[in-house]
Order: sequence, then C-alpha cells, then structure tokens
Amino acid sequence: MPDKESGIYFFRWPKDEVIYIGKATTANLGAEIWGKFGKPTKVENERLIFKSNKFLSNMTPELSKEPELQNAIRQGEIFVTTVTVNPPQISSFIEVYLQTVYSEKMNGNLPKLNKRIG
Repeated sequence: MPDKESGIYFFRWPKDEVIYIGKATTANLGAEIWGKFGKPTKVENERLIFKSNKFLSNMTPELSKEPELQNAIRQGEIFVTTVTVNPPQISSFIEVYLQTVYSEKMNGNLPKLNKRIG
C-alpha cells in the first residue's frame, strides 16, 4: 500500500460490492485506512481481531442489519483497493464523484459504510 501518498481507497466485502469509498488528502493513505479499523487485538492462533473500530462504533442502520458484514469487519476480512492521486487536493473531488456515480447506479444508495457523500 502506498502509505505516504494521497488518494482514494475502496473497501469491498467478498460477498458484496464496494462497501466504502474514502479519501486521504495529506499523504497519509495508509494511516487513513488503518484509522478506520483501529488497533488489532491478537487472539488464539495469532489471529488479529479489530474489536473496536470506526465502522462498528458508529454503526449505520444498514450495517446494524448485517451481522455477517459486522463479523467480516471485526475479523479484517475486507478487501482494500487504493488509487494514488496527485495533486492531493483533487482527492476530495474524485471521492465525491465516485460516491455520486455509485449512488446513481444503486438507486440512490451509497456504499453500506458511507453515511453521506463527501
């Protein structure tokens, strides 16, 4: 992952489409992504669990209806795709554009973990 870059990132669940579209505008793409999941906790067999993270703490109504997705987030079973953007200032515009296009294709719905556009 391009840790010290600016850009756009997507979270995807193996069972679903894109579940989150986000941005990093200050050359902190890696920190922005890790910040969503929080610090992992080691459990049996050295497996990492993300017990307390931004998505589970601020659960959307959509997420509250999906215990399988909650478990996938907790267990770190989410795919991440990144796209670096230069100059960094346009990351915000690209994020809004992608969220808007997604919403239009999905009958006005944002990705499950996005609460709003932008």
